[in-house]
Amino acid sequence: MRLLAIRDHSEAELARKLFRHGSSAEVQAVLADLRARGYLNDQALGYRRALYLRTRKLIGNQRIAHELQRLGLDAKIIGPILDQVEDEVPEAVSLQEAVRARVAKSKLPRTRAELKRLFDFAVRLGYPPAAVREVLEPFFAALGSGEAD
Repeated sequence: MRLLAIRDHSEAELARKLFRHGSSAEVQAVLADLRARGYLNDQALGYRRALYLRTRKLIGNQRIAHELQRLGLDAKIIGPILDQVEDEVPEAVSLQEAVRARVAKSKLPRTRAELKRLFDFAVRLGYPPAAVREVLEPFFAALGSGEAD
């Protein structure tokens, strides 16, 4: 219970931590008890984490999926979680916001190298390169460039 008081854990994370202190049977019993009490719900945890990453960190679907896998969530529930988050906050909207925030923080890209850094930044956030290119098209046009290096 102390581990859950600090922050939410996926079932896989909690199992990993509990295996350090008990046998497999004891760990399975504890996990079953926590599930029965409603303290373990990977679907709800995944949704909250994905929504946080999308709205606060402005992360794209690819990186959100990676983060959820890292938490130990089953691949079968990641897709529906991403669909649910996409319905609330579309990836295209968060991509535009991420680019806007980055440009506001630094400056408008004036060279191909600066535009390439902005492109790479958005791709590292987990957005598809084609979507990033589409959002950055006005910057490419302003530079008179047709391609990113």
